[in-house]
Amino acid sequence: MIVLGIETSCDETAASVCSNRKILSNIVSSQYIHNNYGGVIPELASREHEKYLNLIVNTAINKSGIKLSSLEAIAVTQGPGLAGTLLTGISFAKGLSLSLNIPIVAINHLDGKREIKVTANLIDPNQSASDAVFGIQQSIIPIIEEKYPTIETSFEGQYREANKTIQSSKVVFPLALFLIFCVIGFTFRTYSQPILLLLLIPFSLTTVAWGHLVHGFPVNVISLLGVIALVGILVNDGLVLISKFNSNLRSGKSYDESLFGAGKERFRAIFLTSITTMAGLAPIIFEKSFQAQLLKPMAISIAYGIGYATFLTLILLPILLSLTNSLKLNFVWLRSGIKLEKRDVEAPVIEINREKK
Repeated sequence: MIVLGIETSCDETAASVCSNRKILSNIVSSQYIHNNYGGVIPELASREHEKYLNLIVNTAINKSGIKLSSLEAIAVTQGPGLAGTLLTGISFAKGLSLSLNIPIVAINHLDGKREIKVTANLIDPNQSASDAVFGIQQSIIPIIEEKYPTIETSFEGQYREANKTIQSSKVVFPLALFLIFCVIGFTFRTYSQPILLLLLIPFSLTTVAWGHLVHGFPVNVISLLGVIALVGILVNDGLVLISKFNSNLRSGKSYDESLFGAGKERFRAIFLTSITTMAGLAPIIFEKSFQAQLLKPMAISIAYGIGYATFLTLILLPILLSLTNSLKLNFVWLRSGIKLEKRDVEAPVIEINREKK
């Protein structure tokens, strides 16, 4: 097969004629007009290509010793490169291919190597792109690499963006948790209560997984973004309860009265916050349109997670507070031999006693 190659991606106009993988001619023209500007000017490059491309193609054909009518295909660079200069070469190649009634082949490059791009869309919106790519990696790519050892594969698109998000979340998510811990610790002047709030997060993740299973969705990157939002809502509910608990202790109530009173007085606020959030996300979860499928994993993560987090805040958090209080009492007793009241080892009461001294 005799193929004419055209290259106009930047500041060099080139044409080459190949026959059965043998180069018959190769003509390259560099544009020195850009030397006066310290870099390539796209508009000037496009004009230079238009001026010399026809001459360079004719020179390459004449040097190859074949006739123009003998060409069987035209290959032209499609990318990467300057948009204007690429368009010049592609337009010339299209016109020549139409006049000769021969096919045109778009050539792409990546890091100086020939690139063949394969794209696909998921037929089933409930299927995970990561699972599809994993299946290709396990069953198809090994066969191709065995047949063509020099081939290198790279997975882009949604798969690449998902990996980028996961890699960035490995840094951002722990940092966010650390900042939450610091803010709560400085606000309440204690480190035990922030730790208890953060301990609720793993428990709420169980219902996130169950929610995806119920609706038939795989856990993906969008689900992870929903988990991040869930953490904020969960911490906010816990802050409401702990803030009231500390306030009751400052008012002079006993430990048990403060804890039970905080649960009773903040039940409505925590419960209504969770219910309204779940109700607001319900239309997205049960929406059947294709556009809603992208947001469904995030909505499922938040709705199911916050539903379970409500019970965690109202039941598990008070239990953890009581358990921590018992540990504090036993630690003080072992260290000093003094048996204190439950409220005396809590940060708000300790702060009040220090101010009195």
